[in-house]
Amino acid sequence: MYVGGGVFADFAFGATAFGVGALVGGEYGLADVGLPEGSVFLELGPAISISPFNVFGVGRLGFNYYF
Repeated sequence: MYVGGGVFADFAFGATAFGVGALVGGEYGLADVGLPEGSVFLELGPAISISPFNVFGVGRLGFNYYF
């Protein structure tokens, strides 16, 4: 489990947005299912992009690959 916050840059769908956010999250390593180089994570918390468009988000789910 981790807690954090700060500024971010989001590069998605052909656009770039910058913003601020705070989050609490957790990560689960996938070594038990045969993927020692991978993990999944879930993060929750407010985030708002401030340019070029205003978007508010509350969480994300993702996969990390370690090489």
